[in-house]
Amino acid sequence: MRKFILVFIFCFSLILCEKSALADIYNFVHPDWKEKIEVKNSRFKTSSGQKGKFVKLNKETVILVWDNFSAEIFIYDRYMGAWSFLRRDAAYKIQSEYEEMVYSLDEPYVKLNPFNKTPLSALLKFPTKNPSKITLRIKGKKGHPDIVHTFDKYKTEHEIAVLGLYSNHKNEVVITATNEKGYSKSSKITIKTTEVDVDEQWIPVKKNDKSFNYYATYDGIVYDEYGNLRYQFAESGWRLIYFYKDNVFIETSHAVKRYSLLGELLQEYKYPRGFYGYMHGMGFKDNGNLLVFGSFNGTKALIDKKEEETHRDFVLEIDAKKGGVLAKYDLAEMLNPDRSLIVKSANKEFEKIDWAHTNGIDYDAKNKAVIVSGRHFGIVKIDEKTKKPIWWMTPHQFTEKSGRKGDKGDISHLLLTAVDEKGKPYAQGVQKGIQQGLGFKWPLKTHNVKYTGNGVYSILDNSGSMYDKRLYTTKNSVASVFKIDDDKKTVQQLFLKELPAYSEMGSSVIVHPKTKELWVSLGKVQSRNGGRQFNTHIYRFDAKKNLLYTAIIHKGDNSMVYLIQPYEFYAKNNWPTPVE
Repeated sequence: MRKFILVFIFCFSLILCEKSALADIYNFVHPDWKEKIEVKNSRFKTSSGQKGKFVKLNKETVILVWDNFSAEIFIYDRYMGAWSFLRRDAAYKIQSEYEEMVYSLDEPYVKLNPFNKTPLSALLKFPTKNPSKITLRIKGKKGHPDIVHTFDKYKTEHEIAVLGLYSNHKNEVVITATNEKGYSKSSKITIKTTEVDVDEQWIPVKKNDKSFNYYATYDGIVYDEYGNLRYQFAESGWRLIYFYKDNVFIETSHAVKRYSLLGELLQEYKYPRGFYGYMHGMGFKDNGNLLVFGSFNGTKALIDKKEEETHRDFVLEIDAKKGGVLAKYDLAEMLNPDRSLIVKSANKEFEKIDWAHTNGIDYDAKNKAVIVSGRHFGIVKIDEKTKKPIWWMTPHQFTEKSGRKGDKGDISHLLLTAVDEKGKPYAQGVQKGIQQGLGFKWPLKTHNVKYTGNGVYSILDNSGSMYDKRLYTTKNSVASVFKIDDDKKTVQQLFLKELPAYSEMGSSVIVHPKTKELWVSLGKVQSRNGGRQFNTHIYRFDAKKNLLYTAIIHKGDNSMVYLIQPYEFYAKNNWPTPVE
């Protein structure tokens, strides 16, 4: 801790002095324990005798290699006005180990779980005499498909991430090097893994097709179609874990951390003062910027003629490269937080502060718009430039005013009109959500909106167990897909399927980007045994509502697997933002 404070203050002084060369700063004195730092060229020394060198320096990044400690990296967040501290112990240790021996394609350096976060992943390092492309093959067991990937650059020094190993298994891995003349050479290695302990079990129930899929959970775990554990990101505490392109993002109440798939910490995005996250989902723009939702302490709205503090009704855009907030969206200013019927319908006890309960974010790259879902307000699409709603998807009730003080005017013009397949509007009872139209139902207790592109949105309609019967509900949860016309402000339901069970907690409906199948998870379904036993139910449907696959994840008493998403090892487009 003493070392951390020393380096933190020292690095911060670089910004104050506005110097790009570290050698310009001498005799720095720590303000608490008065130990001086002497700097000369790339070397530094503290008055207690600790020494080291600076291996890289610019205005935003400092990497320190202590002679007697682990190496460290600091990234300066200009928006927050502070340095973010990242440890790099394992990376330097790995490089030191690698340089001690001579390795080759036939006998590569192998490091299982290199950063102590991913027990079913390994790092391979080896040289080749000529520039070569590497193809990696992880053999499937019991006749299941192999994981195969060719890395697209010719190199002579190779660092290969091995992903998708089986737990407690002698994994056969084939490495093939192909040079620029097309000559190939292969070698086989075995990577033995130990039993990975997870507190859940994937149990396949029914399979009606021949596809082979991988399922990623928001616990940082990937299963294959037959329930085999193929990846784990080991992180404790209250958090959600997201797989986005070739990174892992961990969302906590105060920050988001970005890791490599091998578990190396790459960057930390701290939230601004007074903001805390809600960990019900986050999204990404096409440029990689993060979209998170949460609360600002002390924000209030006029609800039932009384000012009440509100939660979970802000969205922030965070700069993916430098950190810091680029945009802020206040949902209570855009919509009407004083919608007692809608909120009361979803809760036995009326929680005024939770009028929004945000739970899903996505992005429309073509139209530059942010899409947000909330358990109590439905779905809203917001123009990124104007910060104003484009449309609001919700039953046509309680829209005669808007704003935290109720003084922003009628917003009925933002409402989507429900239409049938011929474009004809349904009756008023359907528009208000009092009754169901033939082939249309407003989603209630909505959860985890996803944008597929071409105006198509999926949502989990969790309207079973609504407590106010003035709104039309179903017995169980509903999987829904809608087609929305931004200009006409109309919504048509493309897929409506009442599921075999009801989830006590929100879950997801996802349109697979390649197969167009519907992947559904119900996060908390009470076991038939009753009591506090809960399971997560998984379903795959084709476009005609045929059930292709179902499974159960058992995780113990009063617990659940929150959400799942399709996953593909080595796919750089895992969860791409749709571009039409």
